[in-house]
Amino acid sequence: MLWKNNRSEDGSSAIEFALYMFIFVLMCGFLMDMSFAIINKSHAERVNNSLMMIFRERIAFYNSTETITQADLIHLKSISDALLKKEDGSIDDYQLAIRMISFSSRSTQNRQIPSELFYASPAVNGCDSARNRSDQNRLAAMSAWGLRPSATKDEAVFWYPVYEITLCIPGSVSYFNRALGVFNRNLSSLYIRNASLPRK
Repeated sequence: MLWKNNRSEDGSSAIEFALYMFIFVLMCGFLMDMSFAIINKSHAERVNNSLMMIFRERIAFYNSTETITQADLIHLKSISDALLKKEDGSIDDYQLAIRMISFSSRSTQNRQIPSELFYASPAVNGCDSARNRSDQNRLAAMSAWGLRPSATKDEAVFWYPVYEITLCIPGSVSYFNRALGVFNRNLSSLYIRNASLPRK
């Protein structure tokens, strides 16, 4: 009888130990996912902030017009490639998109008539910025009605255009899902957006 009780206790202990180990593995997977997500998001935000600092100064740097073109995207993409390059020279897949909300000359201080320009690098697995744009009205609300600081007497008051940069990083491997036995589900993709008015 005593021998049977010992076997029962050993079996219960083994099940309990296996349960604790399973929970421990899940917690490790969750913490690894959180750590990698925070690191990736922090890096992507720094890159996007750097791109926006350049983008909003485009008129001063390149003596160009306010209107964005495909050339702006190509130039910013070359910079982001350099910023996202790993030590071994490789670059993980990502998508970069630029956007401009401008306003018709028929707009008034109380009535905005917005139009939009959008350019994006080719979509990658998990990233499609064209289908995941931020709300146009929210961007338009960031604009300001006024004159340029260096405006001449002949220039009219207008709504400042709004620029937006979107950097999308596909979701990485989820160790939490793998601990659960799910191998075809990654973390959600990161969409990092930055919006700003141009510097005059």
